[in-house]
Amino acid sequence: MNLSKICRAFINSLLLLLFMCTTIYSQTDVNKFLGQEFDLTNRIVDTIHDFQMETKVILYAPDGKRTGAEVFKLLLQAQPLTKSKTKYTCKNYQWIKNDSAIVSIPSLEGWSYLFNKDIDANEEKGQLFGISHSQFENLKDEKGNILEPAKTYFVYNTFIDFHSICDIFGRETNEDNGIQNLKTIGQKIIHSASFSEPPVNLGSKIKEGSKFKNGEITLTLKGIGYINNQPCAIVGYDSGESYFKMIIEPMPNFTVNTVGSSHYFGDIYINLKSKWVQKADLTEFVVSETTIPGMNKISTAIERQLSIRMLD
Repeated sequence: MNLSKICRAFINSLLLLLFMCTTIYSQTDVNKFLGQEFDLTNRIVDTIHDFQMETKVILYAPDGKRTGAEVFKLLLQAQPLTKSKTKYTCKNYQWIKNDSAIVSIPSLEGWSYLFNKDIDANEEKGQLFGISHSQFENLKDEKGNILEPAKTYFVYNTFIDFHSICDIFGRETNEDNGIQNLKTIGQKIIHSASFSEPPVNLGSKIKEGSKFKNGEITLTLKGIGYINNQPCAIVGYDSGESYFKMIIEPMPNFTVNTVGSSHYFGDIYINLKSKWVQKADLTEFVVSETTIPGMNKISTAIERQLSIRMLD
């Protein structure tokens, strides 16, 4: 073997050794990072954040065929004031109907409300998260048409969904079990909101006694992702078997009762530095039965697909 071949063999061996050392070091470094304990609490009070939220509602016939799909789109701005208090402002709200017509809801544009993490969700006059029911009374579209009660509730529920995902599941709780208990990848906990029964009455049309009962809600720290150029913890949530009852009075002395079950689940991406939600999604399946005076019972199946994105 000549000298040049010996040199090439030596260099190749050296390069292979360096590559193996780098690989071993990198793998060790990754294992150390993924095996550490994470702290998903104490959201930073920093700048204003904008969120785009979209909820697609798909209706199914009893034979499984899709009979319609509507989309509700919200642009919501968050202005953190303190660790607990955040001012939220609706910048825009649009409803895309079955016929693809885009309808805006002018009365919601510029509407602001204060979310206080330290106040119980049901504390303020039975109004979840301090969101005033009066804002949704006789809600009208841009053409002046009053939305029917079911559509009004879908609009209202957009805000409830946002805070349930971002501020109840996505932040530490004042009770025992919450995201503050998730420390390591693969860990799973039962959330303190399990088996809770928040009211779902709204204004004068959806009556008191309407409620939603959650099942056993679990949170799982699934791993680490990368969203908006930021490393994020991926937290999965699952509602378990949930049930609801709605009492709607579309006109005086005429009551429509709906009962059904729900199962919702999804993932939340939480910025490891700021602890703000960068992205979230939800899928929900709802099966219900509606009783209308003088008519046969109506069975309905609905699928909801929801996404939340920070626009920063």
